[in-house]
Amino acid sequence: MSALHATDIGTEFADHKYIAKMLHTKVYFAHLYSSWEKSLIENTSQYIPKNTDFSSLSACVQTEINLRPRKLLDFSSPKQKFLLSLHNSVAFRG
Repeated sequence: MSALHATDIGTEFADHKYIAKMLHTKVYFAHLYSSWEKSLIENTSQYIPKNTDFSSLSACVQTEINLRPRKLLDFSSPKQKFLLSLHNSVAFRG
């Protein structure tokens, strides 16, 4: 399954070609100051204020983000889709 994923222009995506290959996806970088090009990132960041130290975040924030249904995922949560993909991957291998 292939998808497109927009990212911020940050050092965490320096190895984006490897990430895309391993996840069987395509990665593109949004233009500077063009938040509409990466709406998922912008909508998710409502939970996390700018310049937040990620080590200070509680697991509750991560859980809430992963359990929130999304229209893009047919109103399933990211966690549901991830677990389904794992199940399908294991079932496919037999």
